[in-house]
Amino acid sequence: LCQGLHREIFGEFTEVLPFVSTGAQTELDVLLSKHDGGKLLWHQVVELKAHTFSEDELRKVIDYEKWIINTRSENVLQVHSIGIGYDFADEVVTFVQNRKKYKDRPIRLIKYRCDIATRKLSLEPIE
Repeated sequence: LCQGLHREIFGEFTEVLPFVSTGAQTELDVLLSKHDGGKLLWHQVVELKAHTFSEDELRKVIDYEKWIINTRSENVLQVHSIGIGYDFADEVVTFVQNRKKYKDRPIRLIKYRCDIATRKLSLEPIE
């Protein structure tokens, strides 16, 4: 991400901040932001999990989303949440689908795969 890769998934971000401290002895994994002339357009809260993305990680994403809304944005429409994992617990997928169904703030889920031979990372959104 720091090299500008995967913009087809995340959009044209202008800033990548890894390990952002929330001040509550926790830190979110990655915060992507887009600014235009000093004005914030959006933030994307990204939580990473090497294996199965569980309900605990989902709770973290929601907590980090609330924290960013309250501390670093002008309105809720500027904040978007993303969970990236090798796999996702069924409860996580169900919750995210229901959240979308009931017109609550969407959370994007993205599966990653790594090709050891080419050292390439591929990302695939879950619909």
